[in-house]
Amino acid sequence: MEARCSVCCFRRRRSFSRRSHPGLHGYSPSRCGAAADGYANRILKMDLNGKVLGVFGEEGKAAGQFGIPHGITVGAGEEMYVAELLTWRAQKFESK
Repeated sequence: MEARCSVCCFRRRRSFSRRSHPGLHGYSPSRCGAAADGYANRILKMDLNGKVLGVFGEEGKAAGQFGIPHGITVGAGEEMYVAELLTWRAQKFESK
């Protein structure tokens, strides 16, 4: 499997909010990507061309809410792990 690592700021169509900086990216075996939009407290699912396929999350401490999501990794089973800065936790999300 080819390893991919990148850092990018999406400016077209304002995929990321103005004051946000994307955190780490993760790539799934199905070749979809995920990026943390930290200060907007959301996760973006993208294809490898950067097209946003879905967005989820909001500020908070409940499940599915974030306190500045920063690190993302995607496992072989398509599960996504998101590490947060403010809450000092990691959440696991499974694809449907």
